[in-house]
Amino acid sequence: MQQKMIRSLFVKERTLGDTLSRLSRYWWYIWRRTPLHHPRKLIPYITTLLVLLAMLPSPDVRADIRMAHEEWLPAELPATDLQATPATVRDHVLAKGDVSSRVLQSMGFEYPDVLAMEKVSKNVFSFRKLRTGHRVQRDDDDGTVRVFYDVDSKDRLQLEKKGDAAWQASLQPRPLRRFSQYTHGVIEGSLFMDAQKAGMDDGTTMALIDVFAWDIDFARNLRKGDSFDVYYEEAYDDHGTLVSSSILAAEFVNRGKSYSAVRYTDKHGKEGYYALNGSNLKKDFLKAPVKYSRISSRFSHARKHPILGYTRAHKGVDYASPSGTPIHAVANGVIKEAGRHGGYGRYVRINHRKGINTRYGHLSRYGKGIHRGVHVTQGQVIGYVGMSGLATGPHLHFEYRQGNKAINPLSVRSEAGAPIAKSELVRFKAASSVLYRSMKVVAEKARATTWG
Repeated sequence: MQQKMIRSLFVKERTLGDTLSRLSRYWWYIWRRTPLHHPRKLIPYITTLLVLLAMLPSPDVRADIRMAHEEWLPAELPATDLQATPATVRDHVLAKGDVSSRVLQSMGFEYPDVLAMEKVSKNVFSFRKLRTGHRVQRDDDDGTVRVFYDVDSKDRLQLEKKGDAAWQASLQPRPLRRFSQYTHGVIEGSLFMDAQKAGMDDGTTMALIDVFAWDIDFARNLRKGDSFDVYYEEAYDDHGTLVSSSILAAEFVNRGKSYSAVRYTDKHGKEGYYALNGSNLKKDFLKAPVKYSRISSRFSHARKHPILGYTRAHKGVDYASPSGTPIHAVANGVIKEAGRHGGYGRYVRINHRKGINTRYGHLSRYGKGIHRGVHVTQGQVIGYVGMSGLATGPHLHFEYRQGNKAINPLSVRSEAGAPIAKSELVRFKAASSVLYRSMKVVAEKARATTWG
């Protein structure tokens, strides 16, 4: 019945009175068949209000204004309207789903030019490898067309065409402005929260964790009252966007012990962080495979399993972290196993030197390119925290073994990497003392400003 009445409203060439009559019958039908408090009772009132509003005269209608009637439009626009301005710059920040060809066409390039640009860029940096959030920029100036793509924090791809010449591609350093910054913070609760309060961004906080990851276990060793001083450099692009930050010198006081670090680049261009005496902060094993998390279960020879219900040995350490948290290889090695492994769920086993192997369980997914036989480097992402297998919540189960003998990962002592070479020790001491002294001078000025 309802469908019949609705169809009848749309029959062509109905008079206004006939249409209103049919509407009233339809409204009465709804009113009679609908329960008292049902929202459908409001339909007659709403439609009546809409009809009345539609009948109100529009204030924009002027019947006394006459417009000249033009029978034909001009066949061509004036030539000046078609000419491009001599110098134009167009920006496009890549969004999810953007394709290189469509982006370039939207910036005014013909399809043959698009194909030529994609072809010439292959040997430098493939223009097809666009990443969300990166910027593409077009610059037209005096017959030369340039296209820039920000590859990373250091480099940008430049495509250039002069007049009718062929496109040329090159990788150029990004024009960045660098500023030195200093932050002092005290641990009251969370490292990230306290660093934010002190004015430091999360990227620099992660870099601070990376610098001291071999000496401080940020998952279990932080204490209230610990403090940090960080002297770092921020790089901004020509749009004022923070591109990267790099720590120059840092000091972290953990449980009363002070750890210092300075950045040093040797004669061969290799960069690293060292203590003031020249010893390498980098060691052969990381303190933990998850950069910042909470230990939910420790190594034990007798622990009641939360799912199975009976007591058995817990041969590793559990790091409670949100699902999707990156898991890092604690040392260089070769993937021996990557797949489902009983109660471990998604599982990775890495063989290291001297018969040592590490095991990672309950992953949600694997890192890019992670499979059996692949060589991995220390710090490389091998997977992400999850709760596959026998797990009551998202966490990483981590084991450290010598052969098949389980060892408590928290008791392992790592060997330090190579210190500063004797041939570079004088150069290192001069450079490191400048950085460390600069941090202390800025710290004194900051304290003086704070205390007035």
